[in-house]
Amino acid sequence: MSQYPIPQDKQQAFVSFAPQGAEREKVSAERIRELISSVWVQSSERVVAGVAFNKFDIVGQLDLSNLGDANHPLPRLIFHSCQFDQIRAHSATMLGMYVEASEGASVHLLHCDVLVGININETKLSDAVPVCISDCKVGGQVLLMGVVTAPEADKTILFDLENLSADSLSIDGCKSGQTLDISNADISSSLIVHDCTFSSNDALVALRLGNLKVGGYVRFSNCTIAGQVFGNTVSAGSHFQFANVKGRIEKGNWLLCDKFEIGGSVQFDAVDIVGQLTVLSGAVGLNIRVSNSMFRATQSGYELFSFYRLKLGGALHLDSGSTFDGASRFNDCSFKNIYVNKCEFTKQKSWALSIWGCEVTGDTKIFDVKTAGELIFSESKLAVVDFSNLKFVPEKPSQSTKRGQIVFETIDLSSTKIDKLNLDLPTITTAGDTIVIDLSASEIGAIKYRKDDYYMKGVDGGEHWLLRFFSSMANVFARFNAEPRKTRFIWEGCKYNYKSADDAEWARNVEDIAWSRSYRTYQRRENTTQPYAFLAEYLRKIGLEHLSDRVILEMKRDVRRRHETGLGRFWSWLFDIFFGYGYSKLRAAITLILWVVVGSYFTAIALERGALVLDTQVVSTYVARPGGTQEPRPVLPLNPQENSIAEPIPCAGSVDPTLYAIDLMIPLHDFGQAKVCTLKSASNVLSGSLQLDEISMWWIGKYLYTMFGWLIVSLVLLTFTGTLKART
Repeated sequence: MSQYPIPQDKQQAFVSFAPQGAEREKVSAERIRELISSVWVQSSERVVAGVAFNKFDIVGQLDLSNLGDANHPLPRLIFHSCQFDQIRAHSATMLGMYVEASEGASVHLLHCDVLVGININETKLSDAVPVCISDCKVGGQVLLMGVVTAPEADKTILFDLENLSADSLSIDGCKSGQTLDISNADISSSLIVHDCTFSSNDALVALRLGNLKVGGYVRFSNCTIAGQVFGNTVSAGSHFQFANVKGRIEKGNWLLCDKFEIGGSVQFDAVDIVGQLTVLSGAVGLNIRVSNSMFRATQSGYELFSFYRLKLGGALHLDSGSTFDGASRFNDCSFKNIYVNKCEFTKQKSWALSIWGCEVTGDTKIFDVKTAGELIFSESKLAVVDFSNLKFVPEKPSQSTKRGQIVFETIDLSSTKIDKLNLDLPTITTAGDTIVIDLSASEIGAIKYRKDDYYMKGVDGGEHWLLRFFSSMANVFARFNAEPRKTRFIWEGCKYNYKSADDAEWARNVEDIAWSRSYRTYQRRENTTQPYAFLAEYLRKIGLEHLSDRVILEMKRDVRRRHETGLGRFWSWLFDIFFGYGYSKLRAAITLILWVVVGSYFTAIALERGALVLDTQVVSTYVARPGGTQEPRPVLPLNPQENSIAEPIPCAGSVDPTLYAIDLMIPLHDFGQAKVCTLKSASNVLSGSLQLDEISMWWIGKYLYTMFGWLIVSLVLLTFTGTLKART
């Protein structure tokens, strides 16, 4: 072994050890420790910057524990082209540790103080935990570059950097495919992970972040992460970026973080992720930006983005050619702006994007978007909302919980406060579905559809924002109602702020028109029916009579909910259920059929019970006298028995129950059935099995059935002739 001389003209110098010849040399770990200790002792008299070992095969564990202290640290330790079993240090203090182009089992530093830096470069390691720099304080950079592990090794963690404190951490070109653990690390400058592959041997966690704290920026680029990225509280003073990252997990969350605290932006650029990204709370100083990326759910019905209780100082950007093969939700978040631009939502849970319970102080713009699911902005507070150039391509219709019919719900703005809503309404490419714009229980400042409809004149000649609002809806109906494409607005419970017609004064509130159980400010009926009346009138003027009828029907239902009480409300409800207020021929026909079925059923029971008997009352005939006059002569039943009550003859088999029921309820037409049979009278009840109270109930039931039957027939006729339709 030879020692290179220490230059005498320099205050700081390196001491280098190498074999005598060109061949490698075996040296025990104890001998290496002795050499390091001797240099350390020399460094107390003259400053030694480092000690280098070149081309040695170190036999045994090199243990540097408890060497050095704050006043007299070990010099830089450099191992170049060496082979070793393990390099280990516990509670040591040194200037630095450098392992380059070497091969061994592992490098473990625990509870060490490293004043300058740690560099493990182009080194092959084979231990279960090949690199462990845990609970260490590093004054400079920690650089792990080109570290690989033997494929036959039973590895659990590639890099264990738990509780590491360093100025910066860079991991580059490490592709052994095991777990990276940087839990609770405190990096004052930057964390860069580039061109690496991480996976998990338990098919779960591939990257442990724990309570990671980075004073600057975090960047993962050109990486493959096959497993979960798990963090508790992750914070960065600047940006947090995933660029050209491929992520995959078999099931569940690819990214799971309890809290995100990012001073700059969170960026997903050109990533391909299979799995869910879940953040439960936190704050982002600037933006969340997704561009040129692909996100896919692990299974049908699973979500992609699930972000909760996030506060953004900037905007949510879903931009530029990104594809979301699953549903994404943002719940109880706050944004400055939301921009969804040139994205595609190709697969739906039943919805594609949910902005629920959020507040957006600036613009919400959804444009050039193709989606197979519903866009939800429910129970939120939005400033300016702009939908334009949307293309809805539903995979299949979804079941509407609001109306109980198959619809394709495109935009849900229910229970949302919106200052201004701009609609360039969507197109749908699948026939047979219904487009639904849900504005129920919302509060809207102004709605604009197109410039042509911006200044619609009211029926009284004046210009009304409220009328423009509903006129826009009318144009929607006119444009999309033709089969097989439909559009439906749900504005039940919506509160629209009636504005001045003057653009310069449009923000001034002139009058609030409210309609719903939710808003009780204006109880006068004319206030609540005015919007419906405007819309119905406009629809009728442009030739959409059937849509005008639908609006009037909704108006009547709203009046019932808000103004009617007691028996009046109950009668109104029955009138709606069975006749649709005279607007539903189908309901009227079904009601008529059901009433006939009820009558037929009870007629059959009456025949079975013997309550219906042949009508054998005494009748009068007229016998002609010779003078041409007529004299009534009583005709009695045949073969009467003396001193006995005549037994009534049962009517079973003499009438048809259905025709008998129809005969009772139709007053202007006679099928002859009601004259053949009659109910038993009280005088002959004792001759049968029926009691007096039962026959009384049969008579009451007959009168009620006949009375309501006449009423139903009358209402059916009035419904089919259109007489009951209201005209506003």
